[in-house]
Amino acid sequence: MKNIFSQDLKNYSIIFFLVVFICISCKNEKNNKLNIAEQVDYWIGREIIFPDSLMLLNGRDLTPLNDSLYYDVKNYKIVTYIYGDCHSCVEEINKWEEILSFQNEYNFEVIFFIFTLELDFFLNNYYKDVFLKHSYIIDTTDKFEINNRLIGYKEFQTFLLDSNNIIKSIGNPIYNEKVWKLYREVIENQL
Repeated sequence: MKNIFSQDLKNYSIIFFLVVFICISCKNEKNNKLNIAEQVDYWIGREIIFPDSLMLLNGRDLTPLNDSLYYDVKNYKIVTYIYGDCHSCVEEINKWEEILSFQNEYNFEVIFFIFTLELDFFLNNYYKDVFLKHSYIIDTTDKFEINNRLIGYKEFQTFLLDSNNIIKSIGNPIYNEKVWKLYREVIENQL
């Protein structure tokens, strides 16, 4: 009899802890949604600051970056920050191919900021897995992230900027089709 009672108590305890865990998970999901809204509100209307001492990677050639790149581009630019010492992060650059195909139609530019502490390692090991023929901005001091106070979530490290580098929208369109649709709507309304 004692054995049956203790087994029932264990079963009820397990069920109780599962219910508590589910409730906490649902609450955290609700809080995350609120945080997303807070992040969007925080970023929209802010200016992105482009630091000095960056390099332009074109093919295998590295050259000092001309500041006019930030101001002489088309009406809009999508700026995305990529952690270059993360192989899977670098490989995700290839997912931008479809979005890049719309650059001329929608009059925007895509600027890839790649931060790496190990430039030679990045070039010799990870960059070879990038198949997109595009120019990349290399930041070896992480000034872009520091100056703009980026947070550690990839979803909040891609921005749609106007010609004055003011954030019009935030989010990574390769992760979410709705973000890409929003970016296109913002751009089309200004054409």
